[in-house]
Amino acid sequence: TRLLADKSKRESLFCIRCGACLNACPVYRKIGGHNYPWAYSGPIGAIITPQYQGVTKDPWLPFASSLCGACGEVCPVKIDIPRILLELRREVVEEQGKESAEM
Repeated sequence: TRLLADKSKRESLFCIRCGACLNACPVYRKIGGHNYPWAYSGPIGAIITPQYQGVTKDPWLPFASSLCGACGEVCPVKIDIPRILLELRREVVEEQGKESAEM
Protein backbone atom coordinates (compact mmCIF):
# COMPACT_ATOMS: atom_id res chain seq x y z
CA THR A 1 0.00 0.00 0.00
CA ARG A 2 3.01 2.33 0.47
CA LEU A 3 3.90 1.95 -3.19
CA LEU A 4 0.35 2.62 -4.25
CA ALA A 5 0.17 5.74 -2.07
CA ASP A 6 3.30 7.26 -3.64
CA LYS A 7 1.98 8.93 -6.80
CA SER A 8 5.43 9.50 -8.27
CA LYS A 9 6.50 5.85 -7.99
CA ARG A 10 3.28 3.84 -8.13
CA GLU A 11 3.76 3.15 -11.82
CA SER A 12 6.44 0.62 -10.84
CA LEU A 13 3.52 -1.63 -9.81
CA PHE A 14 2.49 -1.80 -13.48
CA CYS A 15 5.39 -4.19 -14.18
CA ILE A 16 4.30 -7.35 -15.99
CA ARG A 17 7.71 -9.02 -15.48
CA CYS A 18 8.33 -9.37 -19.21
CA GLY A 19 12.11 -8.90 -18.91
CA ALA A 20 12.38 -6.24 -21.61
CA CYS A 21 14.19 -3.81 -19.30
CA LEU A 22 16.65 -6.53 -18.28
CA ASN A 23 17.51 -7.35 -21.89
CA ALA A 24 18.02 -3.66 -22.74
CA CYS A 25 20.08 -2.71 -19.67
CA PRO A 26 23.87 -2.67 -20.24
CA VAL A 27 24.54 -2.88 -16.49
CA TYR A 28 22.32 -5.95 -16.05
CA ARG A 29 23.87 -7.62 -19.09
CA LYS A 30 27.32 -7.10 -17.55
CA ILE A 31 26.69 -8.11 -13.90
CA GLY A 32 23.79 -10.55 -14.31
CA GLY A 33 20.82 -11.29 -12.10
CA HIS A 34 22.50 -13.07 -9.20
CA ASN A 35 23.88 -9.79 -7.87
CA TYR A 36 20.41 -8.45 -7.13
CA PRO A 37 19.33 -9.33 -3.59
CA TRP A 38 15.61 -9.95 -4.06
CA ALA A 39 13.05 -11.53 -6.39
CA TYR A 40 13.17 -8.67 -8.90
CA SER A 41 16.42 -8.06 -10.74
CA GLY A 42 17.66 -5.57 -13.28
CA PRO A 43 16.25 -2.07 -13.66
CA ILE A 44 12.81 -2.98 -12.35
CA GLY A 45 14.39 -4.64 -9.32
CA ALA A 46 16.44 -1.51 -8.71
CA ILE A 47 13.24 0.47 -8.28
CA ILE A 48 10.88 -2.06 -6.69
CA THR A 49 13.22 -3.57 -4.09
CA PRO A 50 14.06 -0.26 -2.35
CA GLN A 51 10.40 0.64 -2.29
CA TYR A 52 9.45 -2.62 -0.58
CA GLN A 53 12.43 -2.95 1.76
CA GLY A 54 13.43 0.69 2.25
CA VAL A 55 16.23 2.66 0.67
CA THR A 56 18.63 1.97 3.54
CA LYS A 57 18.61 -1.84 3.13
CA ASP A 58 20.46 -1.99 -0.20
CA PRO A 59 21.32 1.64 -0.97
CA TRP A 60 23.46 0.71 -3.96
CA LEU A 61 20.52 -0.62 -5.99
CA PRO A 62 19.24 2.67 -7.46
CA PHE A 63 22.83 3.43 -8.48
CA ALA A 64 23.19 0.16 -10.43
CA SER A 65 22.21 1.90 -13.65
CA SER A 66 23.89 4.05 -16.26
CA LEU A 67 20.62 6.00 -16.71
CA CYS A 68 20.93 5.49 -20.47
CA GLY A 69 17.13 5.22 -20.68
CA ALA A 70 17.03 2.00 -22.68
CA CYS A 71 14.94 0.28 -20.00
CA GLY A 72 12.25 2.95 -20.14
CA GLU A 73 12.19 2.93 -23.93
CA VAL A 74 11.54 -0.80 -24.22
CA CYS A 75 9.08 -1.13 -21.33
CA PRO A 76 5.76 -2.24 -22.84
CA VAL A 77 3.76 -0.57 -20.04
CA LYS A 78 5.90 2.60 -20.24
CA ILE A 79 7.24 2.68 -16.69
CA ASP A 80 9.58 5.66 -16.47
CA ILE A 81 12.36 3.66 -14.81
CA PRO A 82 15.12 6.30 -15.17
CA ARG A 83 12.98 8.97 -13.47
CA ILE A 84 12.13 6.65 -10.58
CA LEU A 85 15.79 5.66 -10.23
CA LEU A 86 16.72 9.33 -9.88
CA GLU A 87 14.05 9.83 -7.20
CA LEU A 88 15.31 6.81 -5.28
CA ARG A 89 18.90 8.01 -5.57
CA ARG A 90 17.81 11.30 -4.03
CA GLU A 91 16.10 9.42 -1.19
CA VAL A 92 19.22 7.32 -0.54
CA VAL A 93 21.40 10.44 -0.34
CA GLU A 94 18.89 12.14 1.98
CA GLU A 95 18.81 9.10 4.30
CA GLN A 96 22.59 8.87 4.35
CA GLY A 97 22.72 12.59 5.20
CA LYS A 98 20.35 12.04 8.11
CA GLU A 99 22.49 9.16 9.40
CA SER A 100 25.65 11.29 9.14
CA ALA A 101 24.00 14.16 11.00
CA GLU A 102 22.97 11.82 13.82
CA MET A 103 26.56 10.71 14.43
